[in-house]
Amino acid sequence: MNVINDGDTRVPIMSWADDMDETCLRQAKNAANLPFIHHHLSGMPDFHGGYGVPIGTVLALLHNVVPNAIGVDIGCGMHAVRTNVKVGVLRESHPEHGTITRAILHQIQRDVPIGNGPRGTHEHHKPIPRELDELYGGVTGMGRPDDPPGLYEAFGKVGKFLGTLGGGNHFIELDSDEDGRVWLMLHSGSRAFGYAVCNHFNKLAKDLNERWYSMVGPKSELNFLPLDTAEGKSYVRWADLALEFAAENRRAMLQAAQNAISRVLQASHGLSVEFSEEVDSHHNYGTFEHHFGKNCYVIRKGAVRARLGDRLIIPGSMETGSFIAEGLGNELSFTSSPHGAGRAMSRTAAKKARSVDNMVESLKSKGIELVTDSVPGVVDEGAQAYKDIGRVMELASDLVKPLYHLSPLGVVKGADNDGRRRRN
Repeated sequence: MNVINDGDTRVPIMSWADDMDETCLRQAKNAANLPFIHHHLSGMPDFHGGYGVPIGTVLALLHNVVPNAIGVDIGCGMHAVRTNVKVGVLRESHPEHGTITRAILHQIQRDVPIGNGPRGTHEHHKPIPRELDELYGGVTGMGRPDDPPGLYEAFGKVGKFLGTLGGGNHFIELDSDEDGRVWLMLHSGSRAFGYAVCNHFNKLAKDLNERWYSMVGPKSELNFLPLDTAEGKSYVRWADLALEFAAENRRAMLQAAQNAISRVLQASHGLSVEFSEEVDSHHNYGTFEHHFGKNCYVIRKGAVRARLGDRLIIPGSMETGSFIAEGLGNELSFTSSPHGAGRAMSRTAAKKARSVDNMVESLKSKGIELVTDSVPGVVDEGAQAYKDIGRVMELASDLVKPLYHLSPLGVVKGADNDGRRRRN
């Protein structure tokens, strides 16, 4: 762990990364200069430039919240479950799809809307779980059209997004562990709802900060809301709602994917699939915690809570591998861990660095099946785009303990239908 304390930030930057580009360092210093930041800023091993703050940032804030530090995909996270199926079964041939793995992936693709744009939503609204609807009523008081502009409409559309994957770096994956057991793993977030929440409150914070002649400069993209104001309290409630929606979204997709696995294996082998060791961890969110003698609002942007004994997921790329891990409760990280390998290059650079044929051949040589509507649209998600997950885990050795190393067998990914990538 490296400490940056060169006198031009209010608090030190403690970084577990072994490299930090100019954008990442500038954004980290902007955040470390916030007048309400507590004790220090932590940067995870996958530290890299983002929007407002670097991906892999952990902030402890006193009496204030910065909506853009959490970002637009509030509650984005991972969900994984282990099966009783041995990997050899998935490698067997299938009369229609070539392999059992590919048959399962295609069934998942049929059952789960994938990608951004209209194809990535349900044709008809899905029922909203009672707990989520009750939480919405608690957030708004009554859930009426006099809610903040745009948010009433945004929540009214969540039934179209419940159980949908999205695009960009979101995926549904089949993996195997060291014992040859198959895992189901997925990555997604709060979709358009979290996007609406962040944009509404970031704009509100910007307007209020300008009115207050705030010492936090607008160029830093770190506009804030005091937590003792109506606006700050409202943000926390809406962000918590987006967090719960993201969790419900993952649960719905996990159930659909489990059903797909069960149907394919029942039809092909007469197998009854059992699922166990379920793990869910989100990595873009804020929560009230106590650290270094103060009650504070902790923001994890591309970081996972890793208290002692917490189980969590740290994915690599679709060509490398991922880890199921256990938190070690390191207080210097505000009990946090990396959320994944972290990008090593931009999406544009990643597409220029590699041809479609090269990625396809690489996946084929490793026995990894890819199912997507657009192979060229996911070249920027290949191994070249990410840091070495093995190195990330080495750097995180005082933050987490690996439990399972997962190797990819096949992945379903959604390329953005309109050619644009959403901020994560």
